[in-house]
Amino acid sequence: MERLKEKRENNNRKMKILFIHPDISRRDVPNLAIAQLSACLKEKGHETGIVDLTFGGNFNTIKTKIINYKPDIIAFSSKTAEFPYHLKLANRIKDFFEIPIIFGGVHPTTVPEEVIKYKSIDFICVGEGDLAFPELVESLKKREEPNIKGIWTKKNKNSFPQLTDLNVIPFMDRDIFDFEKYLKVTDGNIDIIAGRGCVFSCTYCQNNFINKKYNGKYHRIRKPTKVIEELEMLKSKYNVKTFHFHDDTFTINSKWIEEFCKLYLQKIKVPFICHVRPETLSDKVCNSLKKAGCLFLRMGIEHGNEEYRKNILKRFYTNNQIIKAFENAKAHGLKTYTYNMVGLPNETKELHNETIKLNSLLQPDSTSISTFVPFPNTELYDRCISKGLINKRTNISMSYKDKSILKNPYLTKNEIRKLERNFRFKVLKNYTFKKSLYFLIVDHTRFIYKKIFNFVPLTLRKNIYKFYKRLRK
Repeated sequence: MERLKEKRENNNRKMKILFIHPDISRRDVPNLAIAQLSACLKEKGHETGIVDLTFGGNFNTIKTKIINYKPDIIAFSSKTAEFPYHLKLANRIKDFFEIPIIFGGVHPTTVPEEVIKYKSIDFICVGEGDLAFPELVESLKKREEPNIKGIWTKKNKNSFPQLTDLNVIPFMDRDIFDFEKYLKVTDGNIDIIAGRGCVFSCTYCQNNFINKKYNGKYHRIRKPTKVIEELEMLKSKYNVKTFHFHDDTFTINSKWIEEFCKLYLQKIKVPFICHVRPETLSDKVCNSLKKAGCLFLRMGIEHGNEEYRKNILKRFYTNNQIIKAFENAKAHGLKTYTYNMVGLPNETKELHNETIKLNSLLQPDSTSISTFVPFPNTELYDRCISKGLINKRTNISMSYKDKSILKNPYLTKNEIRKLERNFRFKVLKNYTFKKSLYFLIVDHTRFIYKKIFNFVPLTLRKNIYKFYKRLRK
């Protein structure tokens, strides 16, 4: 009878899940994956907590929280560039505590065989954890050996879960973070996603690998009415001044955009930013976005040479399509931002100059350039291995701004770094003096801010974000 009573009490108790968020990306935004998983866990009656080091703290902060919170499981959401640091933390936690640790996110999803081997990692989640993670917690609660779709253990390797309808999952639990502090720092900016996945097959992107695991059905988007419902909730709950949509390609479905923008204009009326691709940015789409309140379009150009972009990156739009997209955006008063890469496989200085030339022609309002990092289980990673540009023991960079890890026969690592540093200055040659000055102030303020991030007081962070917003307008 005593055992039966203990079993019933155990089945009724809330499980405690503690997320660890070191924030090595220094973006002043909460981790959306953690917010989503927390909502799914709470929906099943469990309790969630977090150690968020965005605004300060160290390993002692983590240790103290674990002692006081007494979690049943500890969770990390890990991208490839973050994984080495997350693993070090997990190893240190295991030195002090015998608590199960789970890793989810892009890195465990793309290289599960590698990640599950580490002694400090008891479970990994491959693919989306909305259903799988709560199921794992239930198994641990019942003290059962988990055999769950999407969860790998040291014994079981399960297939990817398939969440077909995003409309059924709860809205993100942003309050697991000190969300008001985030809002103060970012001057009222809230990050959001309308859908998940991507329909394109870029050779450098891990989305392509995940899409194959989902049988080509990785891209899903919520109904416009469901997204609007979440936005209304956020608007009523917080002092929001900007929404930032982080969908890989927000404008992939023109009919969806038209319906969404009409509802947004009627019910939300808050400025927003979104990510787009050139071939999706028609005049009609730009008109809908502008009317709804869009301020800024972030667009991946990646490389200025059409043939290189098509054959190496598998981005099949032409330079004329890019130019037309920017013409459409500017005609409707939409500001633009470009993403670019340098240090790609066998890239030459002459090829890189075409990226400079194209950006100079487009004259975006802001731009960024990243040193190429070959992520595991991408087509370009395999190409780098086969061509001897890297080997399987190469440590993947912790940052897009680190030195290149490729053995490029045409450019040294220092030359690549120099091209990355000088990119913006060379793009500005065809700009007006006023626009060049604006561009340099924004760009270098952001650069300095990233360098001194850990020492910047919260009030100053807020003023920097306000400064960016004024310049955007």
